[in-house]
Amino acid sequence: MTDDSGVVLSALFEGGPLGPGTSFGTPADWPLQVGTLKHPAGHVIKPHRHSRVPGFDHQRQEVLVVLSGRLRCDIYDNGGSFREAVIVGPGSILMLMGGGHGVEFLEDTLVVEVKQGPYVADEKVPLDA
Repeated sequence: MTDDSGVVLSALFEGGPLGPGTSFGTPADWPLQVGTLKHPAGHVIKPHRHSRVPGFDHQRQEVLVVLSGRLRCDIYDNGGSFREAVIVGPGSILMLMGGGHGVEFLEDTLVVEVKQGPYVADEKVPLDA
């Protein structure tokens, strides 16, 4: 929904996942990115960290809300060293605030992901993990 001048006031996503795999429903230039991750058991997202948000002195942060299935999220510190693995299941919310992370989907899993925008194509920085 927009106001009379075209400013976006709200966005509603209905009908379940936005698509298979990782799919974001928000335009790349929006300040908040919302999408779904729908992956089968065994799918891996390689360890990475996110770049800094333009205009801020911190890296992008994200929230993962697991709707169904289970995943393991490996957490890395700012230097890229492994710190711990966290198992996240249905109804759990994981906030990723700094450092890096990698994900392995332990079951067929559906996740809602929310992170700061705007999206830039090279915002993922691989970790040597």
